[in-house]
Amino acid sequence: MAMSDRKIFRVVLLGNSGVGKTSIVRMFTEEAFTASYPSTIGVFNAQKRVNYNGKTAILDISDTGGQERYSSLAPIYCRNADAVLICYDITDVRTFEKIDDWRLTGGIPEKALIVVVGCKSDLVHQRDVTPEMVSRMETKLKNIKFFETSAKSNQNVSEVFMYLLSVLMPQRTEGQRAHLGSVRSTEGTSNITVHGKSNGNVETKEETSCC
Repeated sequence: MAMSDRKIFRVVLLGNSGVGKTSIVRMFTEEAFTASYPSTIGVFNAQKRVNYNGKTAILDISDTGGQERYSSLAPIYCRNADAVLICYDITDVRTFEKIDDWRLTGGIPEKALIVVVGCKSDLVHQRDVTPEMVSRMETKLKNIKFFETSAKSNQNVSEVFMYLLSVLMPQRTEGQRAHLGSVRSTEGTSNITVHGKSNGNVETKEETSCC
């Protein structure tokens, strides 16, 4: 497959320790579920190759540790993120109340797509975050998409990541078209040479090392 047909997207998960971030990553990338994972120390990385509308996309996923001592790592990993999932546990309202803290202090770049993910939706009888609370938060955050997922029952896990691609793939394609048009228009009017440090070449190099 040609390099131009492959696109890499960096996805970072933020949220308090124990909300279920690692579970949804493992369900998506490995189709595996374990009832109890040890707390992530630092960052857990995984990749998933997905065919989307005839194109190959590679999701490079970083699941950050939610303990306070690792919070300083969030801006480092979010710095180059294409998308950020802010996760909370529907059975623990305290994790829901931290959504804004993660959004404002996580170092999320302005260009990144943000999605809020409620985890453990299978524990509906233990729900601590009501639908009304979610609705108010959706209104407050306006254009941010909300999902509720269950890694245990594999509910909405793939849907979250497919939603990311439905937004990011067209953006990347349009960006590449705009860049190509700019290069072509420049070629006709100047002697500028595009060297190996261009964004397109850097992206291709990263894709090669990844695959």
